[in-house]
Amino acid sequence: MEKAESLEEVEEQIRKHRLVLLLISRPDCSVCQAVKPQIEDLLEKKREIHGVYINADQVTEVASAYAVFTVPVVIVLAEGKEMLRKARFIPMVELENQLTKLVSAYIE
Repeated sequence: MEKAESLEEVEEQIRKHRLVLLLISRPDCSVCQAVKPQIEDLLEKKREIHGVYINADQVTEVASAYAVFTVPVVIVLAEGKEMLRKARFIPMVELENQLTKLVSAYIE
């Protein structure tokens, strides 16, 4: 998963890749620390999806840009449009199933 250091970097990755999974989190969030490696493992299986991580403490404007009220947040974008959003407690099996459907709709 690629780490973005600015909102501009996030937007560039969204323009560059057809499918993007954006993970917004904070280092002092215990749920975030548990979710991040699971998301990374999931992205290993879903190579068609480009993963981008951003630290909401370092890039505070990401919260307003993506209407984030809690962390962690997973936002999946297809061709720049938000298709899926999961926040706080993220069920990985459900997320994987939804990503599989999205990949088949946009890639295959």
